[in-house]
Amino acid sequence: MIYIALISLFLLMNYILVYAILFLNSPKQKTQNSHSKFKRISVVIPFRNEAQNIPNLVYSLNLLSYSFELWEVIFVDDSSEDDSKKILEKSLKGVHFQYHILSLSDKFGKKEALKAGFSVAKGEIIIQSDADCQFSPEWLQTHSNAFTSENIKLVCGAVMFNPSKNIFEHLQQAEIMALMTTSKMTIEAGKPLMCNAANMSFCKSILPLVLDTFNQTKHPSGDDVFLLHQISSKYGSKAIAYLTEKKSLVLTNPLSSLHDFLMQRSRWASKTKTYSSFFAQFFAALVFLANMAFCFAFVYLIFFCKELCIIFLIAILSKFLIDILTVLSFRKTYKIKKPKYQFSTLILLELLYPFYLISVLIFSILKPAIWKGREIQ
Repeated sequence: MIYIALISLFLLMNYILVYAILFLNSPKQKTQNSHSKFKRISVVIPFRNEAQNIPNLVYSLNLLSYSFELWEVIFVDDSSEDDSKKILEKSLKGVHFQYHILSLSDKFGKKEALKAGFSVAKGEIIIQSDADCQFSPEWLQTHSNAFTSENIKLVCGAVMFNPSKNIFEHLQQAEIMALMTTSKMTIEAGKPLMCNAANMSFCKSILPLVLDTFNQTKHPSGDDVFLLHQISSKYGSKAIAYLTEKKSLVLTNPLSSLHDFLMQRSRWASKTKTYSSFFAQFFAALVFLANMAFCFAFVYLIFFCKELCIIFLIAILSKFLIDILTVLSFRKTYKIKKPKYQFSTLILLELLYPFYLISVLIFSILKPAIWKGREIQ
């Protein structure tokens, strides 16, 4: 028992140390120059079975305040089984932006949809997002501003959920904020870990590398993370920028059912084993093991409260503090108001998170992830 206790303590302390280093190395918030030269932009949005989200998407795109002649949207229908395409065509009547609608025929999948959209994109900058998203009017400008030199190849931005309505959605909101903060800090520290495909862009000059990355990666999802690692490997971490302005945020909706939530997280977890980045594999393993150690430490304090109880208590409280800081850091960076329920939600998330990770692991092993009606191998 004492050896397990020491190993658990070691894992917890390493988790705390890694996050402490990231926080200490995180630079002060920067604001991109709002007067930078306008660049031509292509926005590529693949969609499948998004009939209920299409009207809000088009409405949000129509509010973007970027020069009309300098941007376009390329919608790619990934074999939708509902009325997504018909609703899209109807919603696009009278819009104030240029657009194209493509449909996949002999191929399918999000990567194939993105490749089809990229192949006809005319912009110097290519932005990809999802059909269940909404944007601020200045969203395009924030991406354009981030390409401050030819050295910048990839720009990543944060995603958060629309205002939550119940405790399940509150927990999802807290988790996504912690994930986005981790993404931001690791990129700023020169150790890119993850990003979100709903808010990322790249310069068209690296399109061959993007397509090669898609072709080489057999996993059906994870196009965002694999591209992030590939660009970091070829051009260095300084070729990647992260958006820190509130108007760069992309909003989407939290999942309403536990089953869909576990399916999505299982899909996310399944791609970690194919990471080419050692740091990404190390970090994923550390987070999982540290949360397992948290469970052991909690049980140890209750049933075996002896010699190491004080050290374990300090380690548990330190981890809790670190996890709270990741959420608070997101709110501070993007100037998000603190909700009344925040502290109680964070305590609940901290207690449930280890069991949630175990559930996702078991779920991914026993049941293949199904997304948009397709089984993810």
